[in-house]
Amino acid sequence: MTGIPVKLYEFLATVPPWVPSHELRKRTIAWVGKNQGVCERDTGTGLTVCSGLKSGVHFGRSGQTIGSILLTDKKLADLTPDFLNHEAEHMRQYHYYQSLTDFWPVYFVYYLDQPSNPCDNIYEK
Repeated sequence: MTGIPVKLYEFLATVPPWVPSHELRKRTIAWVGKNQGVCERDTGTGLTVCSGLKSGVHFGRSGQTIGSILLTDKKLADLTPDFLNHEAEHMRQYHYYQSLTDFWPVYFVYYLDQPSNPCDNIYEK
């Protein structure tokens, strides 16, 4: 079990919920670089995989998707197609719900309440 990714939440607290997805993406990639991570695009899923980060510090569990960005400790080449496709589903959820509401703040407040048990997370079902 990993802890709550405090550095991620500190970063997200600086981003207003009305920021468009492309601006959140730009700010997240810059934040990853400041935390010694690197990003590369997975053309199969459309995800931008940002690796070299620490679980429980920069993301929760084995990875965390924000919009089209996957935060993880593993390089793209080391991720399985099943894992990438699973995270791509979160990307689709994000874009769907973001089009209806200011989704990411709601998601992360929910995530704070359910950080250790993915089976209880409605977005994992």
